[in-house]
Amino acid sequence: MRVISPLDHALPAPATLIGMVLALLGLTVTSGWLLHVPMMVEIKSGLVPMVFNTGLCFFLAGCALYSLASTHRNALTLRTAVGIFLALLGVATFLEFLTDRGIGIDLVGLHTWYDYGNTRPGRMAPNTALGFVLAGLTILLNDRVDRQSRAIGVVLMTFSLLAIGLTGLVGYLIAPDLLFGWARSARMALHTACGMILCAIGLWLSWSKRDWYLSHSYFREADKIRFLGAAILTVVTVTVGLVGFVLLQNSLEKTLEDGLEVVTRNRGPWFRLISNETATRASSAVRLTGFEDASRTLLQNAPANKLDTPISQPAVAGEPTLNRLGSVLLAQGYTGVGVLDAQGVLRYTAGSFNLQPELQSAAVPGGAALVWDQRMLTRTHVALQDGARSLGQIVVDQPAQELQQTLFNSSRLGSTGEIVACILKDGAIACFPSTRHTAPFVVPLRGPNRAPLPVQFAIAGKQGIVHAVDYRGHNVVAAYGPLAPGLGFVAKQDATEIYGVISAALTIGAPIILVITALGVMLLYSQLQPLATSMRASELAALEKELEMHTIMDAAGDGILTTDQRGRIQSANPAACRIFGRDVTQLTGTSIVALMPPELRRQQIRSIAQFMHGGLSKLVGTPNIELVGRHGTAQNFPLELTVNEVPRPQPHGGQRLFVGVMRDITERKDAERRLSDLAQYDALTGLPNRALFMDRLSTALSRSVRSSAPFALMFLDLDGFKRINDTLGHQAGDELLIQFAHRLITLVRKTDTVARLAGDEFTVIVEVLTQPQQDAAAVAEKIVASMQQPFQVAGQQVMVTVSVGVVLHDAMTAAEQPDMAELLRRADAEMYGAKHAGKNTYRMA
Repeated sequence: MRVISPLDHALPAPATLIGMVLALLGLTVTSGWLLHVPMMVEIKSGLVPMVFNTGLCFFLAGCALYSLASTHRNALTLRTAVGIFLALLGVATFLEFLTDRGIGIDLVGLHTWYDYGNTRPGRMAPNTALGFVLAGLTILLNDRVDRQSRAIGVVLMTFSLLAIGLTGLVGYLIAPDLLFGWARSARMALHTACGMILCAIGLWLSWSKRDWYLSHSYFREADKIRFLGAAILTVVTVTVGLVGFVLLQNSLEKTLEDGLEVVTRNRGPWFRLISNETATRASSAVRLTGFEDASRTLLQNAPANKLDTPISQPAVAGEPTLNRLGSVLLAQGYTGVGVLDAQGVLRYTAGSFNLQPELQSAAVPGGAALVWDQRMLTRTHVALQDGARSLGQIVVDQPAQELQQTLFNSSRLGSTGEIVACILKDGAIACFPSTRHTAPFVVPLRGPNRAPLPVQFAIAGKQGIVHAVDYRGHNVVAAYGPLAPGLGFVAKQDATEIYGVISAALTIGAPIILVITALGVMLLYSQLQPLATSMRASELAALEKELEMHTIMDAAGDGILTTDQRGRIQSANPAACRIFGRDVTQLTGTSIVALMPPELRRQQIRSIAQFMHGGLSKLVGTPNIELVGRHGTAQNFPLELTVNEVPRPQPHGGQRLFVGVMRDITERKDAERRLSDLAQYDALTGLPNRALFMDRLSTALSRSVRSSAPFALMFLDLDGFKRINDTLGHQAGDELLIQFAHRLITLVRKTDTVARLAGDEFTVIVEVLTQPQQDAAAVAEKIVASMQQPFQVAGQQVMVTVSVGVVLHDAMTAAEQPDMAELLRRADAEMYGAKHAGKNTYRMA
């Protein structure tokens, strides 16, 4: 079972992260169309939205990229299904564009709630469709590269997808729909272009780690340099060329926008000034001619029964004064005059006055209104007062031909330029005649893409400049602003004419860029050919050395592992596989922690983490470090390890490589253990020998002084052992000594020491005595009593007894302590005293 260490909890692979981002992007867009949330499909307000099918493709492509790290059958099936779907959907979309007929794959019903100007709702752009065809085929072939043609196809299609994304990104900034008048349905969305670029990067990251690319089966390093160099040069050259057009377009766009803005910024105040001057002259004229006083008299003296009856021209009898004064005004150039009472009823007219002309705007505050009645007029309203009481007003019309010519002069806006002034009327936009229209015309409140027209902003009193679709369905750049309350003014020009210089340059420049790119690729190939030849020779030499090293590693008796700086095994030789009981596929990619016993892994993980943060210098180069390894999944064994860092060239992204040479030292450890046992333990009984006993006695003396605790030293000798040896033989004597030793061990505590000094002489150290004499006597009595039981030796029962000499050692100062030899001599003397006393007993001093 694989062990997961803290080193495993790193960030996912970059390709996996890109897959997650693409899946999230696709899920957001598809959810936005289903939930009717514009921001989710536009990402940012004002951008061209991504259609549902594009979002679905990004979601599936993201899932496929996320699964590229897995070789499981289900993951392979998923990638196959996704690749086929992306390729088929892209091809079907191309067929729709070629035939200009829908085949039911655009899901129009999901897009009807939001009309952003796409003449083919739900249909992805043609370059987007091509990108998904390439992405789908790359995903399909990535798992099935078994020949060079497929390998080249995967690399070519990946870089082609990157080129589509980059050109789509730059193309969005160029806005080809403005340059060439295309419908917005043919324009790749900005976030679609970014998604294409991410998808290409994710695919590159995936196949660049595959064996078919890393090995020399299809691509040698020299081939990779030439091939990738040409691809990168092509992408960069085309992208940089398009960026140049973007910069040129932005510069031109700024200049033209400033020109349009100057038109609206200057003509608005000029119109208001002329309107105020016109109103002032008209007011002065009616006042100076006496027409104002005559009209006031008319309204003051009008009979009650005539209040509802308007006065027509010529005036009724009794109004000669108004007729005479009206003729004076008409002679001054005014085209019509009307007198209205307080209820707005027309009481008098002179000239061609029409109270309800075809088109009339509101008046500029303090000025005149703009009127169309077979021709352009300005209309001035002069209030008539009788003290504080309003009697009515005088309405004076005069021609506005010069104003019309100046206001609507679009000579500086090119052949497609147009200046219009419009008002809202009867639920639509009514516009005055202009250079393009000889009569008033009406347009709907919404443009062809259902977006507000620029003139609507102007009518609402706003001012600015915008790229939009006008009432004709043409892409225009329009500057707008108000002339009077409710009267909007727009100066606009078709985008195709504004950007004509750029589109012409792009039409000529694009082939030039492609030719330069082709020449650059040819030059790159020619210049890289010597380098490629040299690299191929170096590569062959490196392969020979690599083969030689592999042969040496395979033949080495010691195990050899290479690991990265995270502790991941990169390679293993056959000896390492034998040592750990696993094949090379099980070892490669596994953390070295998995080769250690489970009970030691936590400690080893901490140690490795410390090494990764600066402790490597203590590990690298230190020979023969002893560790515990795990053979297979069941058996632990001692391991000796030496680690060294492999020298690598500088540009390796900070990655370090380590090689560990190891050997199984189980046999050596067993031999050392046997030697240690021979040096410190009795070969017959397995008890500590004299050397280890003396060491234990020294420790007991030191502990007694340190803790003020007495201990007892006992010297034992078997009674009648020589008789057994002589009658039954040495083998029987050895068997008796073994049984005696085992019985003696059971009579004392595990903390006490039992040793065999020589022959039939044994010693016992009994420590931590609470009541020294009583405790020591009890142990001695137990030993004597136990040894009176018969032993089974050589198929018969034999009887031996034991004589025990006991010496109590009370806690003293270090200066008062007897040495070990003295203690042993005294115990030996007490043992001989017990023998002289008749044996089978003990004596204590």
